[in-house]
Amino acid sequence: MAEAARPLLHLVRDQIVSDEDGEILGPADILARLRQAEAERDAAVTQVQMLERDLQGKRLRIAHLEADEDAKREDHERREDIERVWRYWQKRCNHPRAQLDNPTFFAIAALMKLGGKRTPEFKWPDDYKAAIDGAAYDAFEVRRRNGTVKRHDDLGLIFRDAAHMREFIAKAPQMRDKAPQTA
Repeated sequence: MAEAARPLLHLVRDQIVSDEDGEILGPADILARLRQAEAERDAAVTQVQMLERDLQGKRLRIAHLEADEDAKREDHERREDIERVWRYWQKRCNHPRAQLDNPTFFAIAALMKLGGKRTPEFKWPDDYKAAIDGAAYDAFEVRRRNGTVKRHDDLGLIFRDAAHMREFIAKAPQMRDKAPQTA
């Protein structure tokens, strides 16, 4: 933590005295110190202005990158399938006010790509729905100190990677044959 600034000059018997060496300063010395302080202040102001300009440029770059992500999302070849998964999750896990953000959108897209050409591990749409069903049926729950319950069933978690998706598929309720068993 920075120390509070100590005055470098103080008044003693109508004369200005330097704290550094106890020297009595004349008008020329005082004027020189004032000019030095003004120069330091001006340098700090210039540095702040340059940093603000740099920050403005970085914010503009972020806005362009976000616009690029939005354009990629709108042009994505499986956008409708991803939005269908999203709507199923909203209904099944009871999150009607949730919004589909870009990180979640692209997490689902990455798993769809993984389940596509390279490996037949995840079948569309059955495995995706099964993973959501598993989260709805057996989500990890944490009781908060205020008594409310936090369910870990968000879509970003379900589709974070193949391991998470496999885990949620395994939690899905299994349909049993309804035919009577004979002994």
